[in-house]
Amino acid sequence: MPVFRPFIENFPWGSNRGSITPQPPGYVDHIRLSANTPKRYEIPAGAKSISFSADGDFYALYGGSSVVTSIPSDDVTDGSAAELNPMARRLPDGITHISLVAPAATRVTISAWS
Repeated sequence: MPVFRPFIENFPWGSNRGSITPQPPGYVDHIRLSANTPKRYEIPAGAKSISFSADGDFYALYGGSSVVTSIPSDDVTDGSAAELNPMARRLPDGITHISLVAPAATRVTISAWS
């Protein structure tokens, strides 16, 4: 079972809001993406916030166990596009997986907090 550190620091160390500079994560995964090959990542149980870091561009789409994304080849104007190079996100209920894809081989780290 992963050990998560909290992203929200309670009184007396914080104001019960997400920290601008969170403490180091207690959980980090490393994902290797091959060029133009989507990979579905299962968010660890108990994670409430995540952050990404990568050595190249990548796209992320959030959803359930069947979420799949691709690199856009045209305009996507209905709100369903994948996000390019996201940084940090809170995870609402129902988000259990992230589909990742990159135009070139890329390494991504995903850090998680409770």
